[in-house]
Amino acid sequence: MSEYLKHFYTELLDQSIKSHKYYQKSIRELEEDNLIGYDVYDIAVKSNRLALERIEWCLSKLKEE
Repeated sequence: MSEYLKHFYTELLDQSIKSHKYYQKSIRELEEDNLIGYDVYDIAVKSNRLALERIEWCLSKLKEE
């Protein structure tokens, strides 16, 4: 794997982890405010799921090296 791709996957992994932490915090706050079922809650849950998928994808790409 080229250094560029390794750097790209590593940066994307880092950003995905930060996104995951942000969405986890947002989900907890929305739950505390009893906003489950609102669009904003659904978006946070879906965005968090996507962040987790990106984390898994990046890890799989980095392991291919």
